[in-house]
Amino acid sequence: MPLPASLVDFIGPPVAPPAPVDWQEVVQVLGTDLPSDYKELADKYPLLFINEWIPVTHPATPEPPRNPYNLTSLQEGAITQSRFVLDIEPEALEIYDPRARQTSRRDLPERKMPFAAYPEPGGLMYWGLAENNTMCCWHTEGHPDDWTIVTVYGRIAWQDLGGITSFLADLVTGRVRCPLFPDDCINLGDETVQIFD
Repeated sequence: MPLPASLVDFIGPPVAPPAPVDWQEVVQVLGTDLPSDYKELADKYPLLFINEWIPVTHPATPEPPRNPYNLTSLQEGAITQSRFVLDIEPEALEIYDPRARQTSRRDLPERKMPFAAYPEPGGLMYWGLAENNTMCCWHTEGHPDDWTIVTVYGRIAWQDLGGITSFLADLVTGRVRCPLFPDDCINLGDETVQIFD
C-alpha cells in the first residue's frame, strides 16, 4: 500500500534510513500484526512528530529513557494506556468518512465509550498522545488493514474511517479538521521532526 503522496511531500524525504523493524517481534509482543500502511511508514521513516504535535511511534526507536516512543512504549500503550481511554466520558462520537468527506454525529447520553479497549476484540489500541493530551488509537476491528483511527479527548470521541496514513495526510493538507486538535496545530510552514535516537 503506497504512502499518500501528500503525506510524503509534507514530511519530506527521510533524513537517513530508519532502524529496521523486526515485524515478527512486534507481532509477538503486541499479539497482533499492525496495518500495512503504518508498517510502510515505519520502514521509510524513523519516529516522527508531525508538526511537532502528533507523535507517530516507531517500534525500532532505542529504549527509554532516551526516547519513550518505541516498541516497549507501544506495548505499554497497547495494553495499559488503551484502558485509560475507557475512563473518558464523551458526550458524542463524531465519525468522519474520508471517501464521502462527511462527518456524522452520534450522541452518547450515558457518557460511555462505545468501544472496548485492546486486547478485547475490536478494542482501541493506543498509538500516540498529541501535545494537548488527545489519545490517538486504532480501532482494532477486523483485519489490521481495515483498522480505523479513533481520537479521544474531553467531551468528544472522533473516528476517522480511514487508516493512519490517510488520517495524517488529511490533517496535514487541511482536507479534514479533527475537532480535538486546535486549528493552528498543523501549519504548512512548520516542521515535522524525524528522530533517530
